[in-house]
Amino acid sequence: MAAFLFPVLIIPPTRIYPAPLFPLLRASLEDPRRSSFVAIFIVGLLAGFLTRLPIKVIGLAAMTLFPIAAFADIAKDGTSHNLIPFEIVVYLLHSIVPLLGGLTGRSLRQLMALGK
Repeated sequence: MAAFLFPVLIIPPTRIYPAPLFPLLRASLEDPRRSSFVAIFIVGLLAGFLTRLPIKVIGLAAMTLFPIAAFADIAKDGTSHNLIPFEIVVYLLHSIVPLLGGLTGRSLRQLMALGK
């Protein structure tokens, strides 16, 4: 989550959307940046290279806190996130990026092992 939010903290968005608990998180999701996706790709790449976690776990773990934050927003304000099923689909689609990073990292580790 930090990797996805970091670019928003460096270059603040032009608009901060109202949110019950996490306005910066909402801003990062409403107006995603390429650098956010590059950052979560790098997180996936490092996780795939340095750990033996299954690739599916790497992809999902990178985006797990987003639905948790959405449900926390719902608990605070029941009128927010009235399209939560679609949001979860978007989070799953976003998890493809770190999953690809994990696959790349795992492949790099295997290539380096072959070269020894």
